[in-house]
Formats: sequence, structure tokens, C-alpha cells
Amino acid sequence: MSVTMRDIAKKLNISHTTVSRALRGDRRISEATRARVQAVAEEMGYRVNVAARALSSKRMCSIALVVPDVLDPFYAGIIAGVDEVTRRNGYSLLLYISHSDPQREASALAEATEGRYDGTIFFRRMLPAGDLQAAIDSGVPMVLLTRHEPALVVDCVRVDDVDGGYRATTFLIGLGHRRIGFIGGPSDQHETQDRFAGYKKALRAHGLYPHPDWIWPGGFSESDGRQAAEAMVQLPEDDRPTAVFAANDRMAIGLIYRLSELGLSVPQHVSVIGYDDIEPCDYVVPKLTTVRQPTHEMGARAAELLIRRLRGERSEPQEVVLKTELVVRDSCALAVETQGAGLASGR
Repeated sequence: MSVTMRDIAKKLNISHTTVSRALRGDRRISEATRARVQAVAEEMGYRVNVAARALSSKRMCSIALVVPDVLDPFYAGIIAGVDEVTRRNGYSLLLYISHSDPQREASALAEATEGRYDGTIFFRRMLPAGDLQAAIDSGVPMVLLTRHEPALVVDCVRVDDVDGGYRATTFLIGLGHRRIGFIGGPSDQHETQDRFAGYKKALRAHGLYPHPDWIWPGGFSESDGRQAAEAMVQLPEDDRPTAVFAANDRMAIGLIYRLSELGLSVPQHVSVIGYDDIEPCDYVVPKLTTVRQPTHEMGARAAELLIRRLRGERSEPQEVVLKTELVVRDSCALAVETQGAGLASGR
């Protein structure tokens, strides 16, 4: 026989109403009581009756998450965070993989407008802002997982990528590097723009400037890092960067592998720092120094924002900005010209 909320209430010696409110995350119930109820519910094997809730609330009790990819560990962290919060609150999670295709993103948005689920967490890549605003104006509850655009009146959870790029570049400057390259992602994406802005900000703060020969375009794949390595070795040896900041870990890993094949060792010849802190960072040789994004927290916070809006607990749109963390491993070292000495003057 399945466990009911009355069974939980009896075990805790509290009212059925208190249990119901606690399991819904009602803010009238204290955090301590909610935690006790949740713990006992899990211990007793309680499962939310989604069909009954949907009938009583006239909701589908489902949330859609739209992401470009599931193979990239970055998105896997976001999915895990959303799944944890939706499951705890009795919502089914529907996953849409857009492959950064504007037509797929538009299809997912159309289903939201048709009311096929209660709300959407949207990692937008290619969809025009106007299409998003039209869906928002139609009343679709939504949270964006990209840099907020002031024209869009919508909830948003994002990472401060300008600060992340600044941290990465400042770390390399602190090791004495003055010739610092940059591998970017797609130029039309906010992540690339913001990380590049942070890179330039750090250089200028130390009297340095980006050199066009040390900046390579990319698409966030390992092959982009490999291509950057091949372009780098075409430069005269005394005119190559001594360090490279890659705008994501996959490009940094591709760079390390290809440099090794070309006879350049990391970090002895070139220091490399990535961005994201995906799991392979601990297994590549050398282990990759990187900027960690709180992907699980991104997903969890987005789900919490959306569920609170669905429950009528919020009205004004909110932007949540999360900070990055520098994770130092083995892929960065003192610049060759500064080992055992002070910082060299930059070009």
C-alpha cells in the first residue's frame, strides 16, 4: 500500500495540512519543519500523486528544460540541478535538446505557449529576443539561463562571465605572463563576449593590450583548441604567447593535446587555463587549471525561481548572478622569462 501524507503526519505527530504545505515548499512552514517532513517522506518512500495534483490545480505539474546539448558536462550539471529541485517539488521534468538550432528552440517555445507544460527553463542560443518576448507576453512562465537582456522582462539566472574572464587572465598575469592568448567561442554568444571582455579588462588593468595574432575564434569544441595550437606554432618562437586562456575547457583540452603532438609542453612552454571545470579537467595531463562555473546551482536556482512563480509567490522578474571560482591545478606555471625573477615588462 502506498504511503500517504496522512501517514507522514501521523509519524511526525503534526497535521495533514502542515505536511501538505511542507511538501509543496509553502513559505508559511519553517525551513526546519520542511526539512523534517521531506526527510521522513523520503524515508517512508512517499511519492507525489502528480495526476491528482494536476486535476486539483488545473496544472500539468511539468516543467520543460531547453538546453543545446546533453553530452557536454557543462549542461549535465545544469540538468542535475534542475532535476533535483523539480523532483523534490513534485514536478515532472521534460528535456528538450535544441542543438543550438533556432527552429528547435522555436518549437520548444511554441509548445510552452500552447500550455503543454507549466513553465520553461530556457538556455537560449539562437532564438531572436523578439520571439522570446512574444512568448513572455503571452503569459508563459519562464526562466532564462543566459545573460539577461534588459529588453526582456523575465527571470534570469546567469554566471558573471566578465568576472570569470578577469579572474583567469589576472591569474596568468600574476604568474608573470605578458603575452597571453585567447581562444573564444562563437562571437555572437554572450558567454564569448563576456569572457573576452573580462580578458581585455584584466590586460588593460596591468598596462597590457590584446594582440590580434594571439586571439583565435572557436566554437567551444576540442577541434577549435587544436586549430589554435596549429596557428600558434606558425608564429615566430619569440612572438608566441606564453599563456592561453580558452573560453571553455574542451577547447583548452584540445589545445593541450595538439601542442603536445607539436612538441610543446604544457606548462613548461605554454600555460593553459580553461573555463567551466568539467570532469575531464582532472584526467587530462597535465590536470587543467580552470574557472569553475556553479552549473548545479544554476539549474537549482532556475528551478526554484520558476516554481515560486508558478505558486504565485513572486511577481517582479529577478536576475540571479552567480560568481565563478578559480580552480588551480597543473597546467599553469611561471612565465619562462620570470622564473626566479620579478615580472617582466609586457609588450
